[in-house]
Amino acid sequence: MLFSRLRLFFLFIVICLTFAQKIISQNTKKNNLSIFSISYFKENKNLLNQEILLEDFQIMPKTNSFGLKNGTYWFKLILHKTVVIKNLIAYIPVHNIDLIEVYYLNENDLNFISSTGNSVSRNKLPIDFKFPAFKVNSNEVTENIYFLKVNFPKEANFPIKITNIKGFLKYQLDKKAINSFYYGTCLIIILLYVFLFIIIRDRTYLYYLFLLSSVVGIFFFYDGSLLHLFRGNEFYYKLESLTHISAQVWFFLFSIKFLNLKKRLPKFTKVLCFFPLHSICFYLGFLITKNYTLLAIADIIGVMLLPILWFCGVFSLRTIPSSKFYVLGYLFMVPFSLIFVISYPLGVYEVHGDMVFVKIATWLDILVFTYAISHRMKTKFVMKTNMLNDLC
Repeated sequence: MLFSRLRLFFLFIVICLTFAQKIISQNTKKNNLSIFSISYFKENKNLLNQEILLEDFQIMPKTNSFGLKNGTYWFKLILHKTVVIKNLIAYIPVHNIDLIEVYYLNENDLNFISSTGNSVSRNKLPIDFKFPAFKVNSNEVTENIYFLKVNFPKEANFPIKITNIKGFLKYQLDKKAINSFYYGTCLIIILLYVFLFIIIRDRTYLYYLFLLSSVVGIFFFYDGSLLHLFRGNEFYYKLESLTHISAQVWFFLFSIKFLNLKKRLPKFTKVLCFFPLHSICFYLGFLITKNYTLLAIADIIGVMLLPILWFCGVFSLRTIPSSKFYVLGYLFMVPFSLIFVISYPLGVYEVHGDMVFVKIATWLDILVFTYAISHRMKTKFVMKTNMLNDLC
């Protein structure tokens, strides 16, 4: 029986990862013109700009990510000649690029154009955008070649996108509309849970309130919403780690409480404590040493709680009727969170700060648990009414 459940568990994980990867890969192909090619060279020692021209540049990986191999990279960006589009905007939708120096190849000289990234103040950005962005040009006679010197303090993820000005403006408006709707919904639900906890004093509401607040905080970092606020401030990276710790702890406490695991499976609950405790140790190690590998390990350990506790909900369907809300609520969160959190540091698939499907999954989770609350309150009201009727 145990073996069959474990086999079902791993089969579910494989299916989820495959399903999420296909959807995310299809989404990344949109709004990206195929008029350029890019190659890279990893700088292991300080080189003069002219020396870069003599180096051999390699083909980019399909995921546009080098994972844990962070540091300084040079990218050779070639814009192919075209008669249709000339003025273009290149942007990289990731939140952990410290600095990008943009150079244009003029015969045998590299001419500095601009710089962008987290360490550049907002008034000095070539384009006022939360993610790194800069202008490039194409022409109909020759290829235009740019060299980009990029410093990655954490994951080396470089999913560069190039589009025209109209496409870039549309991209910005679409993201603002999505973020306004998503974060507005989250704010309303958070205030609702504050009110419910004050009235009912049920810790389940408190745990979910802090969990949702932590998840929103994480999304603020990934989608670049906080970049302008913390430009040039290293505390930005430490604060991001604290939101990850908070999300793991509150998700653990909420799941244990909602599924009543502490009473039903006390020994298994103690084993599950391994995940948040070890994650916290690795997060603290990262904050002390600034070794990004420790942060990646902490994130992966933490996200593995999702499928484990989700299956606990599946196995609780017969004994705890309300667990169906838990199973349904995290049905989409499991695959998308796994693919997103694991791919960000390891570079398995292409993921970046757009994260539309992850937000949709959490939004569905919010709807399900909001309905679960109303259902739970209605059930308690009916039970109390029946008790009063029996007494009368």
